[in-house]
Amino acid sequence: MTNRNFELERRDAIRLLGLTITGGALAACGLESNHTINSPTSPTTSPTNLPTTNPSATEASISQTEPVATSGPPTLRTLSDDVGLKFAVLPMPSRLWLTDYRDATLQIGNELIGDDLACKFVYRDVDWRQVLNHWDLIQEEFSQGRTAFENQIRWDPWNRNYGYMAGFVDFAAENNMTICVDSLLWSDDVPESVREGNFTRNELRKIAEFMLKNKLIMFKDIVREWSVISESPARHLWGDWHSAFWERNLGYPDIVYDAFRWARDVAPDARLNLMEDHIDATDESRARTLQATLDLLDSMNRNNIPADGFSFENNLWIYAPPQWDEVRDVLQRIRSMGYLIGHAQTTVVLSEVWPIYPSRQRTVWNVSDKLAAQADIYARLLQEYLEVDGDFGVFGVSDQDSWYQEYGADDADPLLFDRECQPKPCYDALVQVLEARLAEIRE
Repeated sequence: MTNRNFELERRDAIRLLGLTITGGALAACGLESNHTINSPTSPTTSPTNLPTTNPSATEASISQTEPVATSGPPTLRTLSDDVGLKFAVLPMPSRLWLTDYRDATLQIGNELIGDDLACKFVYRDVDWRQVLNHWDLIQEEFSQGRTAFENQIRWDPWNRNYGYMAGFVDFAAENNMTICVDSLLWSDDVPESVREGNFTRNELRKIAEFMLKNKLIMFKDIVREWSVISESPARHLWGDWHSAFWERNLGYPDIVYDAFRWARDVAPDARLNLMEDHIDATDESRARTLQATLDLLDSMNRNNIPADGFSFENNLWIYAPPQWDEVRDVLQRIRSMGYLIGHAQTTVVLSEVWPIYPSRQRTVWNVSDKLAAQADIYARLLQEYLEVDGDFGVFGVSDQDSWYQEYGADDADPLLFDRECQPKPCYDALVQVLEARLAEIRE
């Protein structure tokens, strides 16, 4: 089926957390030319020999944003603070040292999407047989709120000297931003040692629990919002044994239920979200994924699974814009189930052919002003999110961050700032939406 490829589009080449920050020709390897990988640490014989403390740089938790003192015209950041909107942005940490890029990032959001904790990199040196052999001791460590096998885990896997989570913690603290982290578990983010380890179902379940709980415990005092599992409905529908690794090996929706229960065990106060791609049903495959997502949320509700919210990625296209009455209905249905609407990872693609699978059909054939069409979609989507008290967000800062480039779509230009870090009409459109909302609040 031609549409199945779209269901598995989820940044297979770059969204693996360590890869998204590198850019350039070496992005596929997760490395930049001046970066080297740490040499492996020596395996430990017992998890009780290992350090269990959280990073010293993160002692003080970042629980809520505070307005940043600014002068000049309002920005998305200052307006979001004024109207009480959580606006998340995922920057490329390797570019944050560039003044224009850093300034653009700070004009957009009051929350960072932390994206440098990929299991396939963070846990690539773990001796899984030792983990399984010491499972009772590991469970004891977890019950005490401590990490296990700490010296086998690479919290900074690329040795970039940015610190934990690629410097996001320090950047957030310096700029009064909260942090959310995506994809605690994601079927495309599985270490090769796990994929090829010949483990039983029960052993894989323990490994999944180990990976999820260690990340949560390590950052529980800094990160207050997590996407616990990503794209599970789509993987269940369309994935094979590789792309739907957890769903195929541990069962669906079993892995979703387990992931949220594990997360709540060690992070009782965190906000826990489910994440999926499609808010719009503009073709058959998107419609099926959306329906499967709603069915899953309903079943989680009925089975008292401890989930707080739901986040759509919102990868949209000007040649197949959402049907706004359907978007409104979906958001309201999710809210009526008792879930919060979590941060988005919005992109709006300008390419005349959909980058992920070129056979995707348009619903709009002629677009006279692409930037205006992009701005309209961004503005309408934000309006719908505001109506349900949802959070919002974007996956990147400038068009040079576009993950669609990994599919050869150099013309996607899906973000709020252009390649020179200048605001685009879509940025101005979002500012106007928030200015209107602020005027309503002040009346």
